[in-house]
Order: sequence, then C-alpha cells, then structure tokens
Amino acid sequence: MSIETPAVGLYATCEARLRALYQIPTPPGKAAVLELRLGDEGRVIDDAWPADLVVSCRLTETISHPCTPNSAGARVQTCEAAYDAPLPFAADTFDLVILHHTLDELASVFSQRSSQQVAEDCLRRVA
Repeated sequence: MSIETPAVGLYATCEARLRALYQIPTPPGKAAVLELRLGDEGRVIDDAWPADLVVSCRLTETISHPCTPNSAGARVQTCEAAYDAPLPFAADTFDLVILHHTLDELASVFSQRSSQQVAEDCLRRVA
C-alpha cells in the first residue's frame, strides 16, 4: 500500500506544505503540536496551523528564551530548550511532534556519537 503525497503549490499555506511533507491525513484539530528545531525559523508558526496550541521550540546550547507554561493563553508560542537536557514539557502535553531535519542536525552537533545514538536519545526524550 502506498500513500500518495498531494501536489503542493509554490504558494500553498504552511499547513498544506506540512501535511504533504509529513503525510498527515487531516489537521490535528483540537490538539497541541510541538515542533523541535535547531534552526532560527520554525515551520509551524503560522496562524493558519489548525491546533489549540502550537509550540515551536528551538533546541540550542545556550537558552535565551526559555519555555514556560502557556500562562498568557497564547495559542502560538516560540521558545528554546537545551538540546542535551530533558525537554521542559510535562508528559502527554502534545498530540503531534514535528522534527523537520532535527535528527540530522543534532547528529552534526554531536559528531562524536553515532547518528543512530543521537536519534535514539532525542526520540527517547520526545517520547
């Protein structure tokens, strides 16, 4: 059985691009989405992303904008977390976690370890 990825136009919405890329059949709806990234720009920070909570968390060595609970009631948030420490979120907070190139980029940061070990460590923390 193969999953067909829909064609996505050049100017498609962020949601459409992500759904096609990750083969998400439907938007998460009344859910919470966490994006873990190393780059400066997140991909899910978009007012059109259909979730009750969207957090784009940049993994970094030095934290200048720590993750805090959603006390302000903001639906879309950005923050930073240390890439070599436990994630600062309670268990079962998110329904969908997006890692766009994150495992590859972490493997470059931790070049003294195998890519598989870095991926397993990261996925263990996410789980």
